[in-house]
Amino acid sequence: MGRHAHDITHKYFSKLEDISNGTHRDIHDTFSSFVKMTACALSAGQREKEYLEEASKWDKNHLIMFSEALSLLIQEMETDPFTDIMGKYYAVVESKIVKQSKGEFYTPNELCSMMANIVLNDNYDGAPIYLNEPTCGAGQMILSSAQNIVDQGQSPYILRVHATDIDYIATQMCYINTTLWGIPCIVHHGDSLKCDVIKSYPNIHW
Repeated sequence: MGRHAHDITHKYFSKLEDISNGTHRDIHDTFSSFVKMTACALSAGQREKEYLEEASKWDKNHLIMFSEALSLLIQEMETDPFTDIMGKYYAVVESKIVKQSKGEFYTPNELCSMMANIVLNDNYDGAPIYLNEPTCGAGQMILSSAQNIVDQGQSPYILRVHATDIDYIATQMCYINTTLWGIPCIVHHGDSLKCDVIKSYPNIHW
């Protein structure tokens, strides 16, 4: 890694760092809360209890700042479609040692795009396309697949994705990414190698 969160200049990153610095909380904890609350907020009322439990850890002013960070994130996503922005940040705030102990390694967007172009190289007729992503991380491979389909003149809504990851925060980032980009997806928190699912989160497009 060799980098710190403050090395990234994106506005939404800065907003999260303002919250972290103002509360003297670890930036990883601040980012994790942001991801959890955002995922819950995008569930159309299905995860209200989870949201309230997480929100209770912060005061009103900080919750407003979290909502501002979400607005900034969405604005940035709109300027760079189907790109995993959160995963880049997570790769910085999560320690390299911790991620290696879980077997987690960040896959560059360019590599994901190349792989998607190799696998999804047909002309689509609008029929559903089923994808299984057993180590989804924040979902860049799924986003790259959706971009490939859009480039073919189709809607990402024709995808039907099952995505799994052993890291809970990664699953919630994937949930956010697929929800905001209109990709039907069930995100599973679990271990693909053991075929063990802790909990599944279908997004609103499923």
